[in-house]
Amino acid sequence: MKYLRVIICALLSACTQLADPESMRAPQTAEERAEWERLYPGVERTRQALMFGNREVCDWSAPRCVLNVSLSIAGGVGSFARDGYVWVPTGMAEFLESDAEFALVMAHEWSHNILGHAGGDFSELKESQADCLGTLLAERAGYDAIAASDVHRRLAASELRTQIGWAFFGVYQPGAKFDWGRRRELIAQAATQGRQAPLTKARMQQICGVTF
Repeated sequence: MKYLRVIICALLSACTQLADPESMRAPQTAEERAEWERLYPGVERTRQALMFGNREVCDWSAPRCVLNVSLSIAGGVGSFARDGYVWVPTGMAEFLESDAEFALVMAHEWSHNILGHAGGDFSELKESQADCLGTLLAERAGYDAIAASDVHRRLAASELRTQIGWAFFGVYQPGAKFDWGRRRELIAQAATQGRQAPLTKARMQQICGVTF
C-alpha cells in the first residue's frame, strides 16, 4: 500500500502527504545534511523572533514558554508538538513559502505546549485554541498571520488532489482531518481582534478563552 501511494503521487505530481512522526530522524547522508543545513537558519530565525517577541507574555522561566524546535529529516508536511518540543519535518520546511507562514505553523504547535495539551491526541477544541493563541503569538512577534494563513489554502488544495488521486485508483481514503477553510477564518478573527489594542497576556487569554 505504501508503494501504491508513492506511485499515485508520482503520477499526479501534486500529492502532499502528511509527515509520519515515527519516521522523523537526524540527517544520515551528505545530501540530507546539506538539506538540513540549508533549511535550519530559517527555522532558528523564526524561533528566536517568536521567543523574543513574546517574552513579556510568556515567562521563559516556565519550561512550557521555551520554544524548543527540532528540524528532522522526513518527507511530507505537518509539524507537531511532543515532549516540550515542536517537531518540524524538512518536507514541511520546504512546503512553507515565507517566514510568516513558518511562524504561524510553529506558533500553533508552541501553543499546544504553552497550554499544556499533553500527548498527540488533540481535540477540535484544543486545535482551535492553538490556532487562536498561535495567531496572536505570531502577530505579537511582528508577523502577518492573516497573510500567512494562505498556507492552509495550499494544504487544502493539496489534500483535495490527494483525495482525487485515491478515488481515481478506486482506493477509499477517510475524509479530511482538518477543516482548512474554518481554520483560516479563525485565524483572521483572532488577528483582527488582536490588532484592536496592545496584545497583553490578559487580552490574549480573553480573546482565545484560555489560561496560561
